[in-house]
Amino acid sequence: MECSFCSNPAKLYAQHFGKYFCKQHLERYLAKKLKKTLTKFKLVSKGDKILLNLGKSPIDFAIEDLFRKAVAKWPVEIVEKKHDCNKTLNPRTLDCEVVEIVEGLINGRIHETGYSKGAVVFPFRDFSSKELFVMGWLNGHKKEGKKSEVILKSFQGVAPKLSLLRSWDQIQRVSRQKENSTPQRSNKNKA
Repeated sequence: MECSFCSNPAKLYAQHFGKYFCKQHLERYLAKKLKKTLTKFKLVSKGDKILLNLGKSPIDFAIEDLFRKAVAKWPVEIVEKKHDCNKTLNPRTLDCEVVEIVEGLINGRIHETGYSKGAVVFPFRDFSSKELFVMGWLNGHKKEGKKSEVILKSFQGVAPKLSLLRSWDQIQRVSRQKENSTPQRSNKNKA
């Protein structure tokens, strides 16, 4: 198959878009999405010192590559030690976020979602693990001991997960608005 945007061979089919991506267009799409997320939710500010809390999987390498490129021209610094940072990037992806929401519901607790929690930022929370895995894999970060083609087949569809995440975010927004607009009961009437 060919890329939907050029004549290069496709490396990923994004079913939720109905588009095929070559390496170049996948990276461009993910970089644009990340910059939009960072800007829209004000996750990075001038002077921030950010610790990348990452492992060694192809997904983690893709997250690091994308994040470093996204903030390369911004007045922020990526640091190596926790005591040098004022923010930490958490690599939670869409797949992790959906699992947390569903497990929380099953166990009777509300999983609070969002793009930041205190000094921790989650800019990849609506990024598919599959897209990030393919990006890391195409950039040479292979998963040791397993065939990448087998791993790719283990990722499930993105559209239902995005739909669940968006719905959950909306439920939380409405719930917070309702809490903030409900008048507090007074204890004066009890006497």
